[in-house]
Parts: sequence; structure tokens; C-alpha cells
Amino acid sequence: MPLYLIHRTRDEQRNPFGAHAALVDAANSTAAIAAANALVRGANGIFEGFAVSQVATEAGAAHVNTYFEGDAVNLLGFSRGGAPA
Repeated sequence: MPLYLIHRTRDEQRNPFGAHAALVDAANSTAAIAAANALVRGANGIFEGFAVSQVATEAGAAHVNTYFEGDAVNLLGFSRGGAPA
């Protein structure tokens, strides 16, 4: 399955759980949001409205779905506005 990065696009999307991005493998972007939401216990739909970017056509064998506490946008080398960082 493809590998997706789910990340916030605005500072207003920060949440009290500290989960601001996730890296998950899923069949499509809708399933990626659902998988990201399932990672954070006690939260309800915190990744709704976040941006979803496919970062690989297939996740590696050792990949484990995870979420990031903090900003992961710079992993792609782009600023929040989409310009090169």
C-alpha cells in the first residue's frame, strides 16, 4: 500500500494531543486519515481537514504507522505555503 504523510496546513490545526502529523500506509487518502486518527488514543478525528501527501508508492517492510508530536512538513522540504523551504 502507498505511504502517506498527513500534516497540518495552518497553525490553527494544532491540537492538545500534540499530534500534528502522521506517516501511515493506506489504500487511499481517506483511509490514511482514518488510520492516522486511530493512532491517537482518546482523540476523536484530530487529523480531519489535514493535508494528505503520498510520499511513496509502497511502504517498506519495517514500516510502522506513527504520528509526530511537532511539525513534519519540513520532512518534504516544503514550507507550509508550498514553497521550497
